Amino acid sequence: MRVISSTNRRAVQRIVDRDHIVDDVVKRRVLRIIDDVRRRGDRAVHKYARSLDRLSGPMEVTAAEIKRGARETPPAVRAAIRQAARHIRRVATKQRPKHWKMSVVPG
Repeated sequence: MRVISSTNRRAVQRIVDRDHIVDDVVKRRVLRIIDDVRRRGDRAVHKYARSLDRLSGPMEVTAAEIKRGARETPPAVRAAIRQAARHIRRVATKQRPKHWKMSVVPG
């Protein structure tokens, strides 16, 4: 996987300006991968992670790795993530269906 920094305006612009031409060879390959994942599940996902992403270790992140990553994340980034989580929670709360009751006169 190639990571492109959002500060690299030229690289970002190349992605944004890309023509949306459908490559039939790529499309067929993607459809085969999707079909394989639907049929074989995690085994297929592991296969493609190894072959396409060059995954060499486990796919799962351990609790210790998560804690270490959280400790190594700069305080400003952690604060931004907490703020984003609060905003997401507020929007999601507003989107939940509201419960209601109604009583009608019998008969």
